[in-house]
Amino acid sequence: MVGTPIESVLASSRAELYRTLTTIAVFGFIAAAFAVGLADRLLTRRTDRLIAAATRLEFGDLAARTGLSESPDEIGRLARAFDRMATALEHSSQEQRKEEERWRDLADATLDGVLVHDGETILDVNRRLAEIFGYEPGELRGAALSRLTPDDHAAMLAAYARNQGTNLVRLAGRRKDGAAIPIEMSGGQAYYAGAARNVLSIRDISREAAPRSRVQWLSQLAEQSPSSVMITDTDGVIEYVNARFSETSLYPPEEATGKRSSLLNSGLNPPEVFESLWRTITAGNVWRGEILNRCKDGSLYWEYEIVSPIRDDGGRITHYAAMKEDVTLRKEYEERLLR
Repeated sequence: MVGTPIESVLASSRAELYRTLTTIAVFGFIAAAFAVGLADRLLTRRTDRLIAAATRLEFGDLAARTGLSESPDEIGRLARAFDRMATALEHSSQEQRKEEERWRDLADATLDGVLVHDGETILDVNRRLAEIFGYEPGELRGAALSRLTPDDHAAMLAAYARNQGTNLVRLAGRRKDGAAIPIEMSGGQAYYAGAARNVLSIRDISREAAPRSRVQWLSQLAEQSPSSVMITDTDGVIEYVNARFSETSLYPPEEATGKRSSLLNSGLNPPEVFESLWRTITAGNVWRGEILNRCKDGSLYWEYEIVSPIRDDGGRITHYAAMKEDVTLRKEYEERLLR
């Protein structure tokens, strides 16, 4: 390039260099954008797998795992922690099932019916208990305790279970076909499903029990009840009170029996309370509510009462049973909180 000015040659070289650098920059930017997009897609896929595994676990699939390979980033560490947690939950569930199976094996080996409960609901039963009441075991799991007794005994069974009674008591049971049977019951605790649970042991004593009226059954249970119990005829005349009734009201049995149930009336309850009570129980239903009563010495106390009708074999209401719990302290605490 003889005779070509040096400035022209340099200008041409610079233009070529700029084009080369520009091309490199463009391809570098495209490569960087592709890498970022690829990384973003990979991150999204890994996050989606983690979310999917967590959703499966939430709905009870204890075999759910992320399946992600180990990596030192945040998603990798989170996935490892999730998989370890899911493995521990699965192992714990397997151990719990084994414990429940061992409990059923032991319970099925006994001659008595056995049930596990939480105070209101039946958690598990052995086969003998299901046979006593005419059910399949699966029909009773998750059912209310009250299913096993006539309506007029349900409140007493609930109180016995709630107070974790351990003494031997007798009351009426109710089979699936509605037939009433005499049963003998005791309470206790057993290790079940990873925790100490309340247990009832129940025997059918139909063959050995002498015929008794339901009032007699109630009286025997009431003597051993931690709650106050009062039984009246259909006119409200007291025929029976237990020892706890006398401790609470200060009326000994000989003074209370023969008197009307209004003996305890403080005169401070709205008339609608007693109207509702009598309307409910005369219709054959169970009444629940709080009543302000008066002791023999004139002091006032609050009671939460469950009043149930008692029927004879023909279905006719013959008596009423009231189970009462002193809730005075609770009412006082509530009043202080409201001040």
